[in-house]
Amino acid sequence: MNQFLDKIFEWDKGTRFIRDLLFLLLFIWQSASYGYFENMDRFPEGTHMWRKCDGASMAQNYAQKELPLLEPQLHQLFEGSGKAVGEFPVFYYLIGKTYQAFGFSNEIFRWWWWGLLALGFYLLFQWFYIKTKSTTVSVLLNIFCFTPPILVYYGIEFLPDTVALALSFGGLYFYEKWRKYSF
Repeated sequence: MNQFLDKIFEWDKGTRFIRDLLFLLLFIWQSASYGYFENMDRFPEGTHMWRKCDGASMAQNYAQKELPLLEPQLHQLFEGSGKAVGEFPVFYYLIGKTYQAFGFSNEIFRWWWWGLLALGFYLLFQWFYIKTKSTTVSVLLNIFCFTPPILVYYGIEFLPDTVALALSFGGLYFYEKWRKYSF
């Protein structure tokens, strides 16, 4: 048993490349187990469908109408121009530009959301490592944080909430790096 624990502690102090690779493999495995990759091509559906369609509409309008970044527009034109106000639309704008390059597909939107979610959880993983200095503990905490059913359900949906959570993980990581290395 002591030899087994020694090997774990030796592995735990591995290189950053091994830590990063381990995170990536586990995040892909967890995403696959949640069915993310089989559902990338789905249209907006389910709870909050109206808001999901608004997000998809803004991205599509950025692609079709060459709108400026700060003038998002919806397809809904009951009254007025369809211009909308909400969160800062940089991701909808970038998704629209991706639509222009590769053509329209729901998969593009969901892949963007998955990538931003992965980036956020990667930075959370790095924050855990800064705090614990343990790859094993960082991996376990990160896996645990990616298990709440509501997060899993909305993870790659067309809503900005999970992206906001991912970006806040990034803020936490960069704040900790600044705090640790600035003083």
